[in-house]
Amino acid sequence: MQFKVLSVFVALVLSSVAVVAGPVPQCGCPTPPPPPTTTPPPPPPPPHTTTPPPPPPPHTTTPPPPPPTTTPPPPPPPPPPPPSGPVCSSGGKAYCCNGGIANCLLSDTCNAGNVYCCSNDNNQSTFTVSSI
Repeated sequence: MQFKVLSVFVALVLSSVAVVAGPVPQCGCPTPPPPPTTTPPPPPPPPHTTTPPPPPPPHTTTPPPPPPTTTPPPPPPPPPPPPSGPVCSSGGKAYCCNGGIANCLLSDTCNAGNVYCCSNDNNQSTFTVSSI
């Protein structure tokens, strides 16, 4: 009887092992593929740390160059001085007469005396007397 109990016990142990281990392959049958193995996902990448950019250099403004100095235009030249001595009207030319009008000798050099103005081509009849 002990043998029978022992054989039943062994049969029970073997059947429970077969259930736990799965079916035992028969001879000549292909072995079943192993169960798929799942690899754990790779660890997440380290957090992306960015260093802040360096602050920009302080903004320095160079003062604008001074405006070009413009010299004012020179003043207009003064009007020519009025001619010295008598001025003949009507475009006449002034001559000096160093003697009396009757015997007048036209000269560009005036002695103290009278100046005569001629309104045309030195015709004595058109002389008018002016004082110096």
